[in-house]
Amino acid sequence: MVITAPGSRIPPRRCARRWRQDELVLVIYGAVVGRLILGLLSGAVTVGAVSSQVQLLFGTGPCGALTTYSTVSYETLRPAAGGARFFTAADVVAGVVAGLGAAFVGVSLAQELWA
Repeated sequence: MVITAPGSRIPPRRCARRWRQDELVLVIYGAVVGRLILGLLSGAVTVGAVSSQVQLLFGTGPCGALTTYSTVSYETLRPAAGGARFFTAADVVAGVVAGLGAAFVGVSLAQELWA
C-alpha cells in the first residue's frame, strides 16, 4: 500500500500539470496500460514463457500501482460529486471496455509471441 498508492496518484498529477490534461484521462490511460501488461504476463505464464512468480512480482508491483481500483474510483467519483453523472457513467463503461480489451489483447499478443 505504501508503494502502490503514491505510484498511482503522483504520476497522473505531474503529467496533468505538465501536459495540461485532465487527471482522470491520465489515470484511465495508466489503468489500461497496466491491464495490457497484466494480459501480457498472463499470456506468457499460460504458454510457459515466464513463471508465475514473475507474474506475481510485476502484477502486484508496478501493474498493481497502475491499475489500483481506489485511484480509478476516486478520479471517477469526483466529477459525479459535481453533478456530471452522464460523464461519470460514460467513463466507467469506457474504462471497463478499454481495460478488458487491453487485457485480451495482451494475452493474445503474448500467445503469438511465445507460442
